[in-house]
Amino acid sequence: ALPILTRIDPSQDLERSEGRAAFPVAGSSCRAPPPPASQESLAVSFQGGAREGRASGWTGLSKHYFAEFRLPLTVPGGPAHLVLVLTGAHLLSQPGHRLRCLRREGQAHVWLQGMRERARSAAQRHPHSTHEVALVATGDLNDYDPDVASPDHQASVSQTLPILTQQGGLVNAAHSVPGCAARYTNWHDVDGDCADSGAPEHGLIDHLLFTEGMRTRLRRAWIVNDAVDADLWVSCTRRISDHWPIVAEFAL
Repeated sequence: ALPILTRIDPSQDLERSEGRAAFPVAGSSCRAPPPPASQESLAVSFQGGAREGRASGWTGLSKHYFAEFRLPLTVPGGPAHLVLVLTGAHLLSQPGHRLRCLRREGQAHVWLQGMRERARSAAQRHPHSTHEVALVATGDLNDYDPDVASPDHQASVSQTLPILTQQGGLVNAAHSVPGCAARYTNWHDVDGDCADSGAPEHGLIDHLLFTEGMRTRLRRAWIVNDAVDADLWVSCTRRISDHWPIVAEFAL
């Protein structure tokens, strides 16, 4: 399950999408070597066999939610309320696994379609003259944004982020996080020594995206990766997570 913690009650019941998308998607960049056939136990069909790794099929998005909030706006002369569609998702992990990479791109399409449907529904239910509709999407997307530099200088494996940003028109809040050295949301213990070795182990696979209309409302964005008790985050013994929260502050 993917939880949402909020101090504000949603204006609608939480929803999820049962949509599905075909993979590979057009323009897929998943070119990593395929895993051994014994690991490919997913219910998909293969074109050309596992040896070529040309997998195809359909995928859904299991870990996600859609929530809607109706928030008052304080700017004189503008809309009285902001209808915010907030969505979170956890896309498939193991970026180097070619089949999971292909499915992750499909999941991005399912997610984007769900966003568009709910934003369109919100716009139809609320008068344009008094309401502004916006969308914020966040989660562990398990890939990099090719347009945002991270400390480990890793390249994106799939088209997951371009599907959401270039095709979907969403803006990545990481663009507004000052300094590449601070622009990381997860720790990957590359050398297995249970110690944070700095930039080579600092990745950016968690993202917070928003619609263009929210860009002018963005005050600042940051990543909470300077925890007072760092051992709670970067440790092999009592770690609570190997990911750090990304935060965006908007003016309403």
